[in-house]
Amino acid sequence: MQAISWYVPGYVLYAYHAGILEMDELQQADNTVVDIMRGTPDHDVILITDHRDVVENKVPLYKMVNMLNFAKEPNLNTVVSVQNSNAFVYMGKIFTQVMGLKYQFVNSLDDAVEFLKQQYPDIPWEEADASVFTQTGVKV
Repeated sequence: MQAISWYVPGYVLYAYHAGILEMDELQQADNTVVDIMRGTPDHDVILITDHRDVVENKVPLYKMVNMLNFAKEPNLNTVVSVQNSNAFVYMGKIFTQVMGLKYQFVNSLDDAVEFLKQQYPDIPWEEADASVFTQTGVKV
């Protein structure tokens, strides 16, 4: 299962994954994120990825690095990864080195939002829609 939606419209995108992460699902999510990012105004976008409910990742790391086109988008500023798996931390560190991404690891959505508010106070946080977190059934 996946869900992708704006948390702060035009600024902070939220991507949720659950269950078994398969190659075709990851490719579809990547395409969706790229399409959304390309439709944003001329400012940076932050991506929150939530992998806490992924029970198995069937995508080899070397394939994942080559297929994640969102990381090559010029307006991607930072990726904040909400996860509870050392495997995702390891993958994030690889992406940071290989793709030059700004990557932050947190344990909860609350931690993600707190980190982003501190780092990016100019984002219109009053427009944030926390319902995108609960629509997926995730634990906030």
